[in-house]
Amino acid sequence: MGHSLGAVLAVDLLNRALKLNPSLGTKGSPITFVSIGSSILKIGLHRAASRFRTAVKGVAQAPGIVWGDYQARVDIMNFYNVDPMAEMSLPSKPGPVIRLVEFGRMLEHDMYRRIRLRFYRLHSQFVSGNDKRASYDYFMLVCGPVSARYQIMASDGALSIIREDGSLKFAPSLSEQAPHISHISPL
Repeated sequence: MGHSLGAVLAVDLLNRALKLNPSLGTKGSPITFVSIGSSILKIGLHRAASRFRTAVKGVAQAPGIVWGDYQARVDIMNFYNVDPMAEMSLPSKPGPVIRLVEFGRMLEHDMYRRIRLRFYRLHSQFVSGNDKRASYDYFMLVCGPVSARYQIMASDGALSIIREDGSLKFAPSLSEQAPHISHISPL
């Protein structure tokens, strides 16, 4: 998982791991990459970033890696409703599953009003707790009872499986939580 510039470092790390083991994620443990409030395009759009764009392409095309990219409209430090692959003139398929986050639906109204013009604080909401149940929940992604991969693939994230009282609606099998996906396209 990489937030902001951490997503850039995660791409580089995964690309280096793929060079050492091209079958990474296809044998053994599956790999799920989650970029949230990403700065991938801040780096990738620079004309001198050809090595980085090659790394992004390698990660996106790796058959053993599922990539979910979470973006928020009100966060001025990320790119909203944008396919990072297409913007960098890279093949969009396969590429990240793009999920749009609405901070206003995750937070109590008073809290959202307090932080909406504090841009760094708003950007940090990606890695902060929610006030309300929402399809995006950082702590559910990293600590929840279902895999991040399952949450990326479910259009409503963990809400698809967790009731209001916190109990599981059903327990997904391991194959449902970590399916082998050879092709992913943005939603």
